[in-house]
Amino acid sequence: MPESATLPVPAPQRQRQRGAVLMVALVVPLVMTVAGLAAVGNATLGERMAANALLNNQAFQTAESTVEAAVAEVRTSTSEMSSALNSGQPVTLTAIIARARVKGDAKLKFLGEGSAPLGWDLGLFSGYHFEVDATGRNAEGSAPANDTNIRQGLTRAMARP
Repeated sequence: MPESATLPVPAPQRQRQRGAVLMVALVVPLVMTVAGLAAVGNATLGERMAANALLNNQAFQTAESTVEAAVAEVRTSTSEMSSALNSGQPVTLTAIIARARVKGDAKLKFLGEGSAPLGWDLGLFSGYHFEVDATGRNAEGSAPANDTNIRQGLTRAMARP
């Protein structure tokens, strides 16, 4: 029996295998790195999209709350309504929102006098038509694209003078 148990490899086969392991060892980590970077970029984009959706939703909810606060103000108080009637210019209302991260502003604009809503018009009442233009925004320095504007009409029936 010979001293060495290994079989000799023919010369042409030895030349074909030279450097193949090195190439695989260099390419596989490169592919893994590129795949990892793509996954991190995708996760970052998803996080930005979720944060933007949250900011837009908060701005929308703030604008809705501001409209409701402005309508309640007009229904319970006549000072802003009288100011809008007499000046002909939009009157700015500032809604108090309990959360510190959002802010809402509303403008009350007098559109004109017309017929009262159904059930009110017996010749004794007149309808005063207003428009509430509310803006909800995030106070955290977010982009102005996250601001939400909502317009809503409002009619208040009052006795004719």
